[in-house]
Parts: sequence; structure tokens; C-alpha cells
Amino acid sequence: MTSAAGPLLSAALDLERSGDTTGALEAYTAVATAVPSYDARERATALRRCASIHRRRQEFDRAIMMCQTAYEMAIAAGEHATAAEALNGRALVHIDQAQWANATAQLTRAFELAGSEALLIARIEQNFGIIANIQGDFPAARKRYLRSLMRFRQARDEQGCAVAYHNLGMLSADQREWRKADEYFAASLKIAERLGDIPFQASVLLNRSEVQVGLADYDRAFTDAEQALEIFTRLGNVSGKADAYRSLGIVYREMGIPDLAEQRFRAALANATAVGAPLQIAEANRDMALLYIKQERNHDAMTRLTAAHRLFSQLGANADHRRVVADVEDLEATFLDVVARYGRSLESADTYTYGHSERVAAYAVAIAEALALDPVDVTTVRVGASLHDIGKVRIPPTILNKPGKLTPEEFDIIKKHPEWGLEILEDLEFPWLIKPIIRWHHEKLDGTGYPDGLAGDEIPLHAQIVCVADVFDAMTSARSYQDPVPPGEAVAKMRKLAHWWRPDVFAAFVGSIEYLTVIADAA
Repeated sequence: MTSAAGPLLSAALDLERSGDTTGALEAYTAVATAVPSYDARERATALRRCASIHRRRQEFDRAIMMCQTAYEMAIAAGEHATAAEALNGRALVHIDQAQWANATAQLTRAFELAGSEALLIARIEQNFGIIANIQGDFPAARKRYLRSLMRFRQARDEQGCAVAYHNLGMLSADQREWRKADEYFAASLKIAERLGDIPFQASVLLNRSEVQVGLADYDRAFTDAEQALEIFTRLGNVSGKADAYRSLGIVYREMGIPDLAEQRFRAALANATAVGAPLQIAEANRDMALLYIKQERNHDAMTRLTAAHRLFSQLGANADHRRVVADVEDLEATFLDVVARYGRSLESADTYTYGHSERVAAYAVAIAEALALDPVDVTTVRVGASLHDIGKVRIPPTILNKPGKLTPEEFDIIKKHPEWGLEILEDLEFPWLIKPIIRWHHEKLDGTGYPDGLAGDEIPLHAQIVCVADVFDAMTSARSYQDPVPPGEAVAKMRKLAHWWRPDVFAAFVGSIEYLTVIADAA
């Protein structure tokens, strides 16, 4: 730098790279506030660097304010390239906030102002590439990254090259090209170490740890994550610590050390919560759920999956984030698998009812689809049916498996299982409205059901669907108190009970009987 403030800005940048962000802020602020001494370009540059530090601390409002002040200062002075730098810095804040439209708008305007500034254009290209990568447009991201890398190489800008290699590593990792990602991260880390950029080294180490897990090289993954954690802790970067703890949890989970994995995931969750980072909170919950699934802790897994699903869904709804949408889809598939496992595990002690909930779920889905319900409703029916009898775990086996007729007192106990089911799942807030199914799947249209004696439209459609599927399976399956009857005979008996269900529900059931018979025969 040849400006009057050049030495001060260079010294501040050295402090920033060494990890002394407090000292760097003080140095940048000294330049930014020295109105008589330095020109608008120098002060705007200092403000932008302050904003960058606040962004990494997730102090987003302050970062945006400083970028905006820097932009206005530069525009007023006719310093268009400096104004573009401020807009580029603001775009990074919006990227961290998952506000892709705002980020794109800032980058587009920055590109217009950049003129022929090759390095500035390269940095803008990088950030356009980050957005494309996050949104799942991998070819566009790769093109942006490679184009910026070429510009950085031509200008011999090592810091820019390090960032470009890092982003190419991230892109390769997202595509599970682990070897290629490892090479890019190694190149990035080598430059970062040569430049003495401590915070950037931590980011590269952290992301390379994920690659080592993909390569099943758990020793290297552990070393990288531990080194990243040490740096983030020294720098006071709580968000970075959350990511590092989660990476360590993944390593321990894959190595089969569940206690240490759970400790690290809980630390990740605590740190992510401390800085209010919803994506990090969602990821920590998801990874903890995957640990619980391995341990067959199905209730705990559902608790974590529910929390992760809620946050991922909010993020997906608030922004065009294809990776988050994909995460939601993966979570739902995992959730359905855990629900089915949970249902089977609760029935495993009873040879008569084992598989009952799974069959009822299959029948209920067929009926829901015959009614042309939307996918969310169909999933609601599937999950509710899979867990509809969960409360029966509290019924003594002597009553549940009694071969003869139940006494009135025994039947009163049986009738408590819908309410017990809700108590068991009380701490779970499902992504779908399944609790009405669990409580009211024994309610009948004529008001003769239980536990609340609902009638007519008081009974939710989903509960009616599960009710008819439940009765069909009860008739066609062997029980301690009865032999199974053929599907056709079951339907004939159920026609005499058709007043229990809504006409459209019963018609959909009858219309699906051929498919239901296939399921029943397979069981």
C-alpha cells in the first residue's frame, strides 16, 4: 500500500491474520475515525475490514452497518472500486445469514462498480460461486471458482489463491470427490500457513476433517478437527468451536465411541445455541440423532430429528437453499425409518401384534392416496399409523394377550392406551400433526368410540383413516383371542360396521382392497 494509512492498514491486517482480532479492530478503527488524517478510500477500507471481523463474530447488524457506511463514504468520494469492495463485504454477511437474494443483489452492484479491477472481480466471482455451490448449482460454482483462481494466479495474490483452493475443496467435498477435495485443501492450507493466517488455517483444517471422514481416515480427521478447535478456542470464535465439536462428534461416532461422540455433539449444540446459529443447531441435532439411531435409542433419535427438521424446514422456507431442502428430504426419510423401528421395537415382545403398526401404516397410506391427499397428509397418516398403538406398552401382557374375553375392568385399561401414547410422546413436537391420530384412532363416527366419545366431524380425517386400517388388520391377523379371517370376509364384516367411518373414507378403503389384500397376504 502506498497511501498515508498504508502502514497502519497493513499492520492491522497482520494482526487480523495472526488471530488478534481485538488488536486489529483497534487499529482499523484508528484509521476509520481519523477524518483529517486519511482520505475516504482509506477510511472506507478500514471500516470494511472492521465489518469483516464483526461478520466472523456473527455480529451481523454491526457488520452490515459498517459496510453500508463504507459504501456511502466511497461513493461520495467517487471511489467506485472501494464502494464495490464494501458491497462485496456486505454480500458475505448476507451469505452467512442465508439471504441469497440480498447477497446476489449486492454482488451484482459490486460487479458493476468494479470496473477493470481484476482482483476485486476475482473476489466477487468467488462469492457468486459460494452462492451457486450452496444452491446446488455445482457446474456454475466450479466455473466461478476456477475463473477467480486464474485471476488470482495471474496477479500472484496468494491469499486469493488460498481462498479459491479452499472453495474448490468445499465444492469437491459436497460432490463426495474426497481425493480431489483433499488435494485442494492441502494447497489452501499450505498457503495459509505461509501467510500466517491463523483463522483461515482453522477453517481449512475443519473442512478437511470432513474429507478425512469421507476417506475413512479417522486419525487425520481427529487431528484436523482438534487443531481447528484449539485455534477457534484461542480466538474466542464460538461458532467455529461449534463446528469443530460437531466434527469431532462425527469422528467418534464413526469410530464407534458413542459416549465421546455424544459429549462432542452436546458441546456443539451448546456453542451453536450460544451464538444463535440455526443451521449449526440443526446440524448438531441431526448428527446426534444419527448417533442415537446407531444405538437404537429411537425415542431420543426422534426428539433430535424433530428439532433438526423444524430448523431445516424454516431455513428452507426462508431462503432458496437447495442443500437445506435436500437435508429436509433426507431427514424425513430417516425419520420414517426411525418411526418404523420404534414401532417394531415396542411390538417385539408380543408375537401376536409384531408388525401390526407397520401393516396398519401401509394400509392407511393406500387409503390416504386413494383419497388423493397431498404428500404431507400422506406422511402424517404414515407416521401416525406407525405409532398409533405406542401406549400399549403400558398395558400388562396378561391383559394384552389374554386368550378369552376381557372383563369390563380389563377393557377399561385397554381403552387408556391412546392417552398413554400421548404421554409417552409428550416431549416430542413432530413435523406432522400425528398426535390427534394417536389419541383418536379408536373414535367412531356414531360416537361409540373412545377415549373421548367424539362423533361426526369432530374426528379428524387422518384418525378415521387409521381407524379403518386398524380394524382391517385386527380382523385379518392372528390374535390371542381370535384366528385371522380372509380379507374378503373381513371386508364383509366391516360393511356392517360402515357407520363407524366417514363414507368417503370407507369407500376409499373398499376401493383399495385389492392392494390391501396383497399387503395382508405378504404379511
